[in-house]
Amino acid sequence: MSAPLPLYQRRKQLRVLSVVLFLVGLFSLTQFPQHAHRTYVSENALMPGSARVDYSSKDLEAAARTTHDFIQFQKTIKHLSGDLPSWSRSCAEWIVSRLQDLNCDLDPRIFSYNVSLAGRQETRYQVYAVLKAPKADGTESIALTTRWHWHHKEAANGVSGLGLLVSILGHLRTSRWMAKDIIVLISDTDQGVRSWLDKYHAPHTYASSDDDVFPRAGSIQAAINFDLPATSTFDQITLSLEGYNGQLPNLDLTNTIVRVARVEGLNTDHKMSLIAHPAPYPFLSSPYLPDELTTPMMTTLFTFMINQAKGVPTGPHGAFNTYHIDAVTVGVSPGTSYNSVMIGRVAVGTLRSLNNLLERLHQSFYFYVLCSPTHYLSIGEYMIPFGLLVAPLLVEFLCLVFVFADTQVTRPRDIAEAHMLKREGKTVTQGEHSMRQLPALLSVVCGLLFLALGLALYVLPLFARRLLSGVGVLVMEATLFPVGYIPFGYEIEFFLIYVILGAIAVRLLGSATRALLGDLPIDPSSFKLGIMIPVAVFIPCMSLLNFSFCTMAAAIVAPVYSFLGPSYNHKQRLMQALALLIVSPPALLMAISYFGNTNVPALMDAILDQHLLYRSLAYPFLTLVYIPLHLAACRLISLSPYEHSPTKKDK
Repeated sequence: MSAPLPLYQRRKQLRVLSVVLFLVGLFSLTQFPQHAHRTYVSENALMPGSARVDYSSKDLEAAARTTHDFIQFQKTIKHLSGDLPSWSRSCAEWIVSRLQDLNCDLDPRIFSYNVSLAGRQETRYQVYAVLKAPKADGTESIALTTRWHWHHKEAANGVSGLGLLVSILGHLRTSRWMAKDIIVLISDTDQGVRSWLDKYHAPHTYASSDDDVFPRAGSIQAAINFDLPATSTFDQITLSLEGYNGQLPNLDLTNTIVRVARVEGLNTDHKMSLIAHPAPYPFLSSPYLPDELTTPMMTTLFTFMINQAKGVPTGPHGAFNTYHIDAVTVGVSPGTSYNSVMIGRVAVGTLRSLNNLLERLHQSFYFYVLCSPTHYLSIGEYMIPFGLLVAPLLVEFLCLVFVFADTQVTRPRDIAEAHMLKREGKTVTQGEHSMRQLPALLSVVCGLLFLALGLALYVLPLFARRLLSGVGVLVMEATLFPVGYIPFGYEIEFFLIYVILGAIAVRLLGSATRALLGDLPIDPSSFKLGIMIPVAVFIPCMSLLNFSFCTMAAAIVAPVYSFLGPSYNHKQRLMQALALLIVSPPALLMAISYFGNTNVPALMDAILDQHLLYRSLAYPFLTLVYIPLHLAACRLISLSPYEHSPTKKDK
């Protein structure tokens, strides 16, 4: 009776199993809404909706009056619209005067910061104030933020985020229940929020003349940003959660807002949404998609995952994530279902709940996906489909590891002979062992040489961006400008540049490989092991930080690169080359730019900016992992299948 083959030799059976697991993983993603759980509040101290909220139509009138007055003021300084620093300073001074008219202990201040625009620095201004709580000891606070906008049109009795925030402060000045200070930050850009947080938490590194008058409250427990148009009615309340690199706030913060809205009479199942207005991804509602994939919960799930995968915050609240502060942006979609007083009541009710906190939010989840504001899946559930999607990659990687380990132990002419020698009790000589061991080990090193290419691709653009600043962008645009008038000109030029530079890189690495191996042939299995190490490490490890991005990366990498290999069959080689062309970096960037309604150069510049500003994973994955993997895979399918004996005598 013959001995059973080792598991890694059952490659065909394992690959069939991998395909089945991958398809099951894809199907599992579409079943998330059916298996989602209703959300619940884990922190008992919050008690959302238990207290009566007395924010009334009188407060709403104050909010509408502030909004109207600010719009009229903007019209008077319209001549400054070309001078943004002066315009920003004038708006900040007006807001300070309005806050001072509230006659409460606010002490508003104007905080300046610099914005980088096209390689030059501009000074902007924002307003910062602290409302001291009568029962507080100054050690804890809650932050309320909003942005002021240039309003081109005004609705009757419309309420903007600025008007709502001022009316809430006027309402809170007579409240006796506050046990935490209220921080108010009114800015004109998202970067202003980030600059203020840096100043607030690290004043010694941002020394300036106003350090001694920069008011501070205690540790910020939570933050809410209001992003409201100047409207008097709305149809839905929208919640934006995604922060830097897809970080999410504690689920209890979202649950608190939802529960308070429900108590105030809002239909949270239909009148609360996680999709901002207008819908950011219209293709998710395409009529060409199956009906099962265009349901409201599926659309919400895909929107949530795309926003998280991009790694770009969906509002100014994202800056708070860097300091481990739970934050969310509250907005509205236009309509006539509810009066804007509902937003004020929800905001004050949420403040009352957060005011009850005895410690930071920690009871609920930080890792989750949402199918709606009231349905979620935790990390213990959504990681199962991810494991199924990445299964082909990991199975192939483990098989290659076992094959490599076998080459480091024995030196048979083939695997069958190895088992025959073992059954006969024969040993392998050291000379034969080293002849098999050396090519395999060096082939792994040759595969890892492509990682050096990835490091160069990662470092050089960052160095060029810091060295050239805005000049580098201008040079790129000038280089690509002549093809802008040709249909798909940017895409064609980018594809040709990638092919030319990729061929040069593969040629240079091939020369380094020949210098390393000499007359020894490349072992395809060991070479593939070397090129798969980065992707096999990156995707599973980074999934703990950004599940959505790694899920999409696994859906692209696993079904193609797991099954590539050299072959004598020309049809099989042609099919592999076609698959590599479809999932090549130029093809993927072209597809993303098409659905994102942009061009490839602008997309590449945005990917680099998002990594520098928000630490998103797209840039390191593309440069360190995917481009080297793709070029190495092109080299892999051009190899001849390995002759188990590398010497002429054995051949």
